[in-house]
Amino acid sequence: MDEFFIPPHIVDPGKSEYTETSTETIGIWDALFRSPRIILVGKVGTGKSTLLRYLALRFARNEMPAGYVRRMTFAHHATPVDKLLPVYIPLQEFGAGSGDLLDYASGSFAHYGFPNAKNFLLRKLRESQCLLLIDGLDETEDQRVAEGVSRFVTGFPRNQVIVAMRHIPEGCHLPDFTVLELIGFNEKERESFAQKAIGARSSTFVTLIQALERNEGLRRLGSAPLLLSSMILRGTQGPSPLHLGPLYEACLQTLLVTWPETRHLSTSASLDPALQEVIVEELASLLHRRQWDSLPRDEMLAALQEATLAVEAPAISPEDLLNSLVTQSGILRRKPDGSYSFMDCALQKYLTARKATREGKVNELATRASDPWWQDVIILAAGLSRDASEIIHLIQQRMTDTTEALFLNGQCLPDAPDTGETVRDKIIS
Repeated sequence: MDEFFIPPHIVDPGKSEYTETSTETIGIWDALFRSPRIILVGKVGTGKSTLLRYLALRFARNEMPAGYVRRMTFAHHATPVDKLLPVYIPLQEFGAGSGDLLDYASGSFAHYGFPNAKNFLLRKLRESQCLLLIDGLDETEDQRVAEGVSRFVTGFPRNQVIVAMRHIPEGCHLPDFTVLELIGFNEKERESFAQKAIGARSSTFVTLIQALERNEGLRRLGSAPLLLSSMILRGTQGPSPLHLGPLYEACLQTLLVTWPETRHLSTSASLDPALQEVIVEELASLLHRRQWDSLPRDEMLAALQEATLAVEAPAISPEDLLNSLVTQSGILRRKPDGSYSFMDCALQKYLTARKATREGKVNELATRASDPWWQDVIILAAGLSRDASEIIHLIQQRMTDTTEALFLNGQCLPDAPDTGETVRDKIIS
């Protein structure tokens, strides 16, 4: 973990929107000084669980200076302690019927042969010597779990607590918590992570960085360590150079298949991944045609109902489907204002482009070439079709601004390897 771990960026979501050049970020060690109770939110794959495990490892090894721990605990509780016992509590497999959280947490100590685990943990909690690292509160449907977490935390109020989740579930009330947001990698960190994984001299590394440089949506997705890892894996298993389509597809399959399986996630409406993929593709196209990037809950439910009917999927309630796509795969997310959207609009654009390509409607996209809302879709669809000759010709005909047309066509070329040399030479020259 130490070899690949890159300290994350944390921001206050109530302040101005974060950008990669923003300086309004803090590290985890400063964040621990801000509040004894932290809710850490972040999109799927940004490294929340990894961060909690990293903290558990550092504190378990007693690698934190006693002076730091004393200052932090004194600042929050006016009672300094030299060491904190890290208690990592993954909630994915915890249900309201699993007993109370103390039993669940002490069970992991007992599993590794710790004698009198419950009594030991109870004593440490009462002496305010614990760092509680509670993971995945949003990954359980049972609201009683959130209530159990609240009772557990308030029952031992003088301990440090971090609760990690993608979003704060509706109806979840954790009193006196400071909400902070975990932000993924910036440009240098993406490159550093990829370099450690595959080496700077690898052709996969070079073409991956080139792909990230030429597509903003892919860069945003690559800010999540989970999705960047899926791109790297795709690059090591596939041909070089890397094109945008396969990299987007790797992210999509990670969210729909690999991630839920790895996290052992399931919901009352768990669907076959292939069926989810069909519905999600239809939903993306529907939203994009109507120029929607987010919707209030009721309108997103209506859109899901429409998408499900359009693909003639088996009957499923929109509420269960929305919950599955948010909780299980994370491909949809609940935003702080209560509206719902794709995890990133880049996935909506890719799925729209993929549907147009599959249905043989790529050239029809040229009618929208002057609309910035559609230009990323056109670029992705041109790459997925591999031969962009026809759509490049249509773009030149449709767009009155020849400079803008040339720029858009130039962006279509790198990912469409079967485009004729005559067309390429004309654009490049």
